[in-house]
Amino acid sequence: MILTGRTYGAELGEAIGLSQYVVEPGAGLTKGLELAKLAATNLPVTNFAIIRALPLIARVDPEAGSLLESLMFTATTAQDETRQRLRAFLNKQAPKVSHHT
Repeated sequence: MILTGRTYGAELGEAIGLSQYVVEPGAGLTKGLELAKLAATNLPVTNFAIIRALPLIARVDPEAGSLLESLMFTATTAQDETRQRLRAFLNKQAPKVSHHT
């Protein structure tokens, strides 16, 4: 896109994975708040790992990235609630997530 200047409309952009949602004009804030409320149901350590650790892992060499990933996995799974959620997921007992429009 940068080299050719090609642009994509909202629907095609979603279809090819450039975005996850298409909303009506003026509905962006509402959708953003809905997604923020959903993210707030994550455990704080999980959100920390996603926001802080993943970008760092992507920037370091593979060996250091592997170490950071292992450390974050250990930190996030050290909490009882995390282990319960992981166990429910592995046992196919976790709440189902549906496609949001």
